[in-house]
Amino acid sequence: TFELGNYVVWSNQMQDFGHRPYGEFEVEYPPGSVLLGNLPYLVSHDDYRVVFLVQTVVLDALGLWAVWRIGRRRGSWWGVAAWLVLLPLLGPVAYTRLDMAVAACLAWTFERLDARRWGWAGALLGLGAAIKVTPILLLPAVALAAPRRWRPVVAAGLVGTAVFAPFLRDLPEMWDQVVRYH
Repeated sequence: TFELGNYVVWSNQMQDFGHRPYGEFEVEYPPGSVLLGNLPYLVSHDDYRVVFLVQTVVLDALGLWAVWRIGRRRGSWWGVAAWLVLLPLLGPVAYTRLDMAVAACLAWTFERLDARRWGWAGALLGLGAAIKVTPILLLPAVALAAPRRWRPVVAAGLVGTAVFAPFLRDLPEMWDQVVRYH
């Protein structure tokens, strides 16, 4: 698909030509997407698409595990059933984009919230937002629900800082490309 083709191009630009994302080629997503999209290339340049699909299946399993943990804790299996029934309805798009990584981050965010682990929930929101921006929209609600409001905010900030740090040199271009695209 189109998105998977983008990830191949990003990886080739970085690995084959030594180009920097944002500074030397355009990327419409935050740096977590660039890093995650580059992982399959580091495993196998020749079989990038296969490794990417394996990575996505692993992320799918991790997300399902989080939903299963919530179901076990709550005694309700609706989340597991929804994950198992609705996800296949998306078809191949579910496995050829980085959205599965965001879904897994969100599933684990909710699992950590259910366990009342506010800092971990914030960190996972920060990770999800570093891949695709939208998960950060949940941070205010999580912070308001947390007994120590600063914990999820600080955790999200630390994870975001760690992911964005390698790209600080190209921060203005990153901002322009991501905001312009969205």
